[in-house]
Formats: sequence, structure tokens, C-alpha cells
Amino acid sequence: MKKTFLSLVLTSSVIVSSCLSAPLVSAEADTEQIKTLLEGYIEQNYKGDAYIHDGEEDDVEVIFRKTSVEEPAFDTNAIYSEFDKFFKENNIDSSKVFVEFLEDSPVISDDTLITDQEQIKTLLEGFVEQNYKGDAYIHGGEEDDFEVVFRKTSVEEPAFDSNAIYSEFVKFFKDNNIDSSKVDFMFLEDSPVISDDTLITDQEQIKTLLEGFVEQNYKGDAYIHGGEEDDFEVVFRKTSVEEPAFDSNAIYSEFVKFFKDNNIDSSKVDFMFLEDSPVIPTSEKLGDINSDGKIDTTDLTELSLALIGDKDLTEDQQKAADLDKDGKAALSDLARMRQYISKIITSFV
Repeated sequence: MKKTFLSLVLTSSVIVSSCLSAPLVSAEADTEQIKTLLEGYIEQNYKGDAYIHDGEEDDVEVIFRKTSVEEPAFDTNAIYSEFDKFFKENNIDSSKVFVEFLEDSPVISDDTLITDQEQIKTLLEGFVEQNYKGDAYIHGGEEDDFEVVFRKTSVEEPAFDSNAIYSEFVKFFKDNNIDSSKVDFMFLEDSPVISDDTLITDQEQIKTLLEGFVEQNYKGDAYIHGGEEDDFEVVFRKTSVEEPAFDSNAIYSEFVKFFKDNNIDSSKVDFMFLEDSPVIPTSEKLGDINSDGKIDTTDLTELSLALIGDKDLTEDQQKAADLDKDGKAALSDLARMRQYISKIITSFV
């Protein structure tokens, strides 16, 4: 932060001239008069760029905002000269005035600066809705601050121009007298997110939407599986030697758009492209209890937990666990699965 005692940059001839022409406005009782004159001058010449702040020991500070990356810096010498002329013409004691040029944040006015959290949130939400709908959302940050969170762009989209975005927000803060120290920014690198308030996180709702999307676009090529910790997996079958492999990047891009269009919390969804066998729904594949396309110790553990009562199997999982087709999952099925994994047997039939 650059702070200048303005009288040091004024020539002695200026002060002498001021004294000869009229009584100098300098007494302690006239600080309010100096402030009033300065406020009128700044309103006329630097509106939105500077404000008046009461300094120490009845002094007055003129504070200039930080310029954005796309703006030229303020010409301090020209500004000092303009204030020099203003002080001369109005017989103001320049020793009562300090000038600061901020280097950390755009600030407009101590008196009118908006710091109320709800008011800032309302203004931010309106600005984001108008300019970045579907690309960003407002999140309550740490220590009552806010974050403007931008979604991850897909592989087919250009990345967000963060410098241009910062400049637009600087102008927005300036135009609306918002305390910009209350707002941070985040550009996501791991998942597209739309809105804290409207984001769908309900498991059943996500599953229904996913099933409809997969049915419409990837019928026979993929299915939805309940993943770990209540997440979902979209599982794509292995392609045959005569088929082209699935274009995973294109598929991810299509799902990014789907999540965005439907306000789905994409952190709840993972993807799997099988490399060892074509996918068959759980109800039709014996042994594959967790529907990951293979039979291994994970399935053995699932069945073990179910048999001791520590896990409930779905109807499809029970069918997959009934290896001897006697209508129930039992210890005999557990033993048979262990033999299969140990390669003692090669099938369950």
C-alpha cells in the first residue's frame, strides 16, 4: 500500500501563494470543511476510483482503489498535480491530507462499503445468474466469506479466462460498493458443480436420472451400479475385437453436459470401462456380487459378511450369490466361490 504525505510533493511556492491569496483552511475546527471540499472534488473527478477516510489526528486520507490487471495504473504524478491545483484554488492546508494507492483490493468507500453477508450474497447471486449461469455458483466460504466456484470445463471446451473473469468481478465490486475482501474464487479441476442450493444429491433421484440417460444413449453398452459409500458407477462393457473401443473422452464430455443440465452432484458418480469381459446385469451373472464385471475376493468378502448378518444383499446380489441354484445364499456357495477364486474349479455349473 502506497501512502503519501501530499504536502511533501507540493512546492513551497504553492504554499506561499495560498497564504497570500486568502486565509488558509487549516484550523482543527475546519477539518470537516476540508473533508467536505475534498468529497465534492472527488465526486466530480474520481468517482468510483477514490474515497475520503478520516485519518489520524484529524487528518484526512484520500484512498485510491487498486487497478485491475487490464487497467493502466493511476498516474500518481498527475494526480498529485491536480490536487496541488485544487488545494491552491480552495486555500486548503495540504498538510492535513494524505493519499494512499491500494495494492491489495479494490475498495470504494468506508461509509458505503457493503460488508453485510446476506446483502453481498444476494448481489453475487444476481451477478452470477446473469453472467455465469450454469458455470459458477456461490458457496459460503470460511470465516463467513464467500467463494465463487467455477465448474471444470470439459475436454472440448476452452478453459475459463480467469484474468478476464477477475476483471469483470473487480468492476462489479466497484460498481456495487462491495467489500471484495469477503469474496474468493475457485476454478474446479476435478468435477463440474452447479449450485449448492439446487444441486441434486439424493441417491434415488440421481439413479433415476442416470438410468434414463443411459437407457436413451448407451442402451446395451452400459449399466448403473451402486458404488462404494453410496456412490454410483456407470459401467461400460468391454468391446469385442471387431468393434472400436469406446471414446472415453467423448463419453465424459457428454456426461459433464448431462450433469450440468440436470444439476447433478457429479462427485456421486464414477465411471468404469471394462477390459476383461462383456458386462452382464448382476441378476444374470453368478458370483459377481458387487457387479464390477469380475469375480474375486471382494465378492467373497461380500458373501461372507452377508452370511454372518453384517450385510444385507439386494435381490440381484442374492441371485448372484446363489451359486448352486438352490434358491438361497449359503455356506456351500461361499465354499464354491472360494474354490473358483483359487482356480480349483473353473465354473459354477
